[in-house]
Amino acid sequence: MMKITTLTTMFSRWFSNAADIPDSIRITLPMLVSLGMFYSLGFTSAGISGLITAWLLGTQARSLPYLKRLQILSISAVITVMATYLAFLVFDNMWLSAITLCSIAILYGLMSNQRPHIRLFGYNFGFIYIMAIHFAAVGDSFTIILMANIFAALCVMLSSLILWPFFNGRILQQHTVTVDNALTDWLNELRFSDNEAQLAAKRQFFYQSAHNLAYYSNSISSSKRAIKIKIELQRLLEMSEYIICLERALSFDLHQSTRIRLFKWIELTVEQLKNNQQITATFATNEYKNTPYIIDIIEKFKRCYNFDTFSSPDNSKNIYLFTSDSAAFIGDFCQALKFNSKEWRHAGKIAVTLAVTQFLTEFYHLPQGYWISLTAFIVLLTSSMAVTNHRIWNRFYGTALGGIYCFVCLYFIPPQHLILLTSISVFLLIWLLLTKTYQSIYGSFLYLKFCLTYYIRC
Repeated sequence: MMKITTLTTMFSRWFSNAADIPDSIRITLPMLVSLGMFYSLGFTSAGISGLITAWLLGTQARSLPYLKRLQILSISAVITVMATYLAFLVFDNMWLSAITLCSIAILYGLMSNQRPHIRLFGYNFGFIYIMAIHFAAVGDSFTIILMANIFAALCVMLSSLILWPFFNGRILQQHTVTVDNALTDWLNELRFSDNEAQLAAKRQFFYQSAHNLAYYSNSISSSKRAIKIKIELQRLLEMSEYIICLERALSFDLHQSTRIRLFKWIELTVEQLKNNQQITATFATNEYKNTPYIIDIIEKFKRCYNFDTFSSPDNSKNIYLFTSDSAAFIGDFCQALKFNSKEWRHAGKIAVTLAVTQFLTEFYHLPQGYWISLTAFIVLLTSSMAVTNHRIWNRFYGTALGGIYCFVCLYFIPPQHLILLTSISVFLLIWLLLTKTYQSIYGSFLYLKFCLTYYIRC
């Protein structure tokens, strides 16, 4: 009875404060349902296809308002159908298949400067196309694979939208609180550290949170509410400029008493910000240099927070933040199409790499050769050479660790338990993938999932 009461209390506390189903559950359940349903019907390939589709679409619906999720997931479902149909249409023609794959690579490269949830359209199309090419090549039924992908898309839409009537507005509140807390934590960090890397991390988290809130405000149906959010965000962005000025001031050779008084002001101000109170903390003057500069920053910071200085949002400095997805897409795509743009170089790099992998697969008649193209497609997600190299090594470690893990499972675990083991592994994968831990083990656990599902299929 005590355990039941404790669980009930925990659930009630989560439900009262939550803004959404945890991503690890929201994404994992459609994956496992798709895999389990078609696997139980004897269509293991379709189950794997559904599992992958659910993962791709589920990760695309994160941190978005419910209306935007509905739009994004609806488009993604259509893209899933198109990619599957296209793969089965061209799989028996090697040249046409290769040309289509390179065209998708170029399109994805040109979209590499888009907002994350828009950029994932190209990624999902390419990923599903490569997987569907494999299923088509080994003789799987187009109808069954397509049904599995559509079923997975519907499951993701259900898990992503089911709490819309109950949690409508909570995601907005969560984003707003996150931005406020990020600004406060960044200001408070000035008291404890002069490490530029730590301050940069706090600064980057604030701006990323501000971006998320700005994107969210573009999807709010109430114009008055959207304007209110933009005004408040504009205020916070101006306050962030003054925090940067304080960072610069603290890097000066300040007298110890000046530094102590400034730290005291920051401490009191942070406390008032956390309590949503007006800033009344004062900075006592002294005769040392740099004091007038610091006082000027502090007074501007206080006026910006204490008074309603923005009658309407000033988007001049943040026009990209507040543009709609369609306007941002057109603007970014036009920039990408310019001659010698980095997006063209990125697109060419992906296209050439995938063309080479396709040639090697066909020339040497490699079994399961689609893994080569898929690996190249996953690794080359970024135009940064340093990040690409990091992904390559992660993928290498992932291949080794995933292969060893799968070898142990295949030879020491009874076949009837493999589906349960896959389910547990997938859940752990998503949970780790959605935390900061995934940066170091992304390749290993991603490959682990596909190795497990592949071996079950065999």
